[in-house]
Amino acid sequence: LADWPPEDVRALLERGIFNDIIYGAVRFRHRDVRELLAAEWFDGLLKSGNSRYSVEALFFREQYGEKIVAPRLRPILPWLILLDDKVRRCVLEIHPEIAVEGGDPSRLPLLERRKILADIVRRIVSNEDDRSARDNSAIARIANPDLSEDTEQLINEYGDNDDAIFFLGRLVRQGEMASCVDHLVTIAVDRARGIYARIASVRSVMTCGSVVQKQILWQRLNESDAQLPRELLAEMVAEAEPDSHSVDHLVISLDKLPPYERHQSTGLGRSLHEFVDRFPIDGDKQAITQLIDGLYGYLNRPPYVERRECRVSEGYAWLLSPAIHVVERLVVARSAIALVATAQSIMLMVPALRFWSGGSFSEYKGS
Repeated sequence: LADWPPEDVRALLERGIFNDIIYGAVRFRHRDVRELLAAEWFDGLLKSGNSRYSVEALFFREQYGEKIVAPRLRPILPWLILLDDKVRRCVLEIHPEIAVEGGDPSRLPLLERRKILADIVRRIVSNEDDRSARDNSAIARIANPDLSEDTEQLINEYGDNDDAIFFLGRLVRQGEMASCVDHLVTIAVDRARGIYARIASVRSVMTCGSVVQKQILWQRLNESDAQLPRELLAEMVAEAEPDSHSVDHLVISLDKLPPYERHQSTGLGRSLHEFVDRFPIDGDKQAITQLIDGLYGYLNRPPYVERRECRVSEGYAWLLSPAIHVVERLVVARSAIALVATAQSIMLMVPALRFWSGGSFSEYKGS
């Protein structure tokens, strides 16, 4: 900017697109800005008649008879493929996942986005190195509803591959592809499938599915003879509507869980607390009563921590934390339900379990 007055240069460099001036120098604040401007600069070189061979040689090289992408300039390519057709064809031929590593792939033509999606899934199935395409942010860049039909076809084609379903399930969820949900219900309830494929399927159904589809999924999980993985129930509860139907399903599901392990992190405890937080205390009195009665039923189930002094279920003591959370919300709302025998009994369990279990009790420290 040699032809600019110094005060104008300084005003430009003080704009929010740059970091603060340090030792007389500035940097662009975000890496994406640097990569986009670099891509536009390379595109300017190509369009102004410079040697395409020389420019492309900076990005693409041949090593041991195989064409590779220069790692240092790879982050520029997601932007450059939006500007130059020849570079785009070359990139998609070598590494189609580059298109979703950055940039804005939603600007690509639909036919090319469909091809990118199909190529990424095929590379996942064949166990090729494509970790960058499996990242949630990469999936979000390509997750558009106009790819619903292609996603549904890929789920049908690769429905028996857990890695593909883990990717496609997240794609359905982030793209809100409701038409794909039916296929994922079957995978979610199949106990022979990997846990991560089932989790991705459950998330998609609970996020994009209709009320009927959600009810069908939870009912089929409860009707199964197999144990219900705690991770799956955590996903169900995280997206469940706080109403009597969800409480009915939840109370049944708690009985199908594997034994509680204190040091195992499944997210179920957090999901239950969030479910309690969403519950409208001043709304459906029957639903909140069902919830507190259902939790108390498990807390009062023998064998107890101490038969005479601490009549709290040894196997379900972990439920005392969300149960006392419910009671606290009732008390804060000055609800008469807080005075029923069930709520009072739950409150009396807390000091008893604290005394007999000590540090092994994950207590919800309510007011």
